[in-house]
Amino acid sequence: MAIYSYSKINTYEQCPQKYKFRYIDKIPPKPSIEAILGKAVHSALEHLYRILIESKKRIELQELIESYKEHWENYLKKDNLKHDELLFNKGISFVVAYYLKNKP
Repeated sequence: MAIYSYSKINTYEQCPQKYKFRYIDKIPPKPSIEAILGKAVHSALEHLYRILIESKKRIELQELIESYKEHWENYLKKDNLKHDELLFNKGISFVVAYYLKNKP
C-alpha cells in the first residue's frame, strides 16, 4: 500500500523527475546554505566543548571563530555551494554571542 503525503504529491507536481530522484532513487537533496550555516555553527561549538572536556583547556574566542570558518568552508566545498557573505557573518555573530554569553 502506497503512502502519500503533501510533500510527495507537491514534489511530483513540481517535477516528476525530482520525485523519482528523491523518493524512488532515494538521492538526498542538496542542503541549503542555511543548513550549512547551522552545521558550521554547531560543529564549531562541538569543537569548543571537545577541547574543554578532553583537555580541560579553555579556548579563546578567536580559535572558536577560526573553527567556525574552517567548518563553513569545508561544508561549502563538500556540497559545492557558493559562499554567502551575509550568512557567513551571521554565523560569526552567533558563535561570538554564544561565547560571550556563556564564557565556556
